[in-house]
Amino acid sequence: MFTKTALTLASAVLLAVSLPAAAEMKIGFVNSDRLMRDAAPAMKAQKKLEKEFEKREQELQKVSKQLQGMQEGLEKNAVTMSDTDRKNKEREFNDLNRDFQRRQREFREDLNQRRNEELAAVIERANKAIKAIAEGSLLVTVRPGKSAGLIARLKRKRIAASVVGKVVADRRRRTIVRRDGRVEALAVPEQDPFWPAFFEGLERT
Repeated sequence: MFTKTALTLASAVLLAVSLPAAAEMKIGFVNSDRLMRDAAPAMKAQKKLEKEFEKREQELQKVSKQLQGMQEGLEKNAVTMSDTDRKNKEREFNDLNRDFQRRQREFREDLNQRRNEELAAVIERANKAIKAIAEGSLLVTVRPGKSAGLIARLKRKRIAASVVGKVVADRRRRTIVRRDGRVEALAVPEQDPFWPAFFEGLERT
């Protein structure tokens, strides 16, 4: 959650982040492959797709077995079968095979489209949660000349902190200076990203 505490006469702005007992900064990352495989929403989406396409898959499997039986029959009876019968059987096999290939292609296309739709929804939810967790830092403002003492006290409590800016009265000077030197306007978020993710999770449980 993103929290700000401001004092009228404050000048230095510090970013404070809690550290583990070992006092080592640990950087986490999101394994997207594992997320899509093991996350409960992803597993739920997979089961939904399996149920949605189950009937069509069973029909394709049935036709596939039928084609296999027809091909085996043609190979087995080719010697004893008349030319007319053989040509009719081959034409019947080819017609059914073409229809099977078309239905199989449409099945794959529809399945991929639906999978992309479901995974997009899962990724959107995951991004909201990740963004909410990433906001888990604390901005603190202190009076002029007090930042060094506060940083030292936080360090003794195994909390990493550093000065990241200063408070200014002129709104036009409220900017962010990127590592590459770019200066951008400081945009205030309309809403803490934690709460939309939190309430969406409640609705889905």
